[in-house]
Amino acid sequence: MAAVYQLKRRLLSDEALALKPPGWLNNASRFWNRKENGQPVQREGLVDQVEACPELKGAKAILCHPFWHLIDMPFPTPDALSFILLQLPSHYTSQLFSNEFQHVRKKKIRIQSQIRLEMPYDLNALTCFLVRAIEEGVAVKEKTGEVDSIPVMQVIAIKMFIRQSLITPLSAIAGELYDVISTRFHPLFSTIHYSRSHLTFRDRDMKVNCIVLGFFRGRQGIFQHSLRLHREWLNQAQRIGLITDSVLDKQAFLWSVMFFSLDELESALFHPQLCSMNSPYIQKLQRSMNKFRQNLTS
Repeated sequence: MAAVYQLKRRLLSDEALALKPPGWLNNASRFWNRKENGQPVQREGLVDQVEACPELKGAKAILCHPFWHLIDMPFPTPDALSFILLQLPSHYTSQLFSNEFQHVRKKKIRIQSQIRLEMPYDLNALTCFLVRAIEEGVAVKEKTGEVDSIPVMQVIAIKMFIRQSLITPLSAIAGELYDVISTRFHPLFSTIHYSRSHLTFRDRDMKVNCIVLGFFRGRQGIFQHSLRLHREWLNQAQRIGLITDSVLDKQAFLWSVMFFSLDELESALFHPQLCSMNSPYIQKLQRSMNKFRQNLTS
């Protein structure tokens, strides 16, 4: 990946090398050459050396995250998916498992608990709901014929992916990663089984527009279009004074964008008569954003 190449170049700068022990360059070069070729590397010691670079603090939490293990499994088994989930922080495992030692999953998760699990802008949340989307895909595939429904977990997972692709470092590889995930899990995330891979709505010009509803192969163009739309909504929300330029405000706004009321969102943000702070939809957005802020700090 280009991002991995840039990271390697940063590590191999004269300033960075001066802080490294003898022989580090050879080991690091082999490590990053493998990463550039897409080969998973299990040697945590080398990643620890990356983590030791002050400018790359936190790299280990990204490079060694179970998310990468998950998307490297084209045919995940229930046990393998449980293993991935059990590597997540305790506030995830406690909500997902009734008995973590015996890998016993809970049959249901309370709505409020699920909402709190959706909120973080990190790989833990994305991994959790991508696993659940995969499980949803397995269940759908086992049914006969096409399922005329919205892939609920897919929608949650893609919303999280879009949000993170806009305001986290994931933006550097968003398009490539969407392609990898949608291709890898195509047998489960297939339009053969789901009748709807995108959602249509009326935009600010009253034209039919669309947004992607999941990780579907061949829908990379719609995914990129969906990213552009979210970026436009984010910028317009700042323009009309709905949010500030702070990370928290951007997070709250993106989390509050509901896929199934996008025509209202477009009207509220761009229509001259409707983009008032007193309009019903804007007030609804503000309540949702306040709820996000409260849950995030409680």
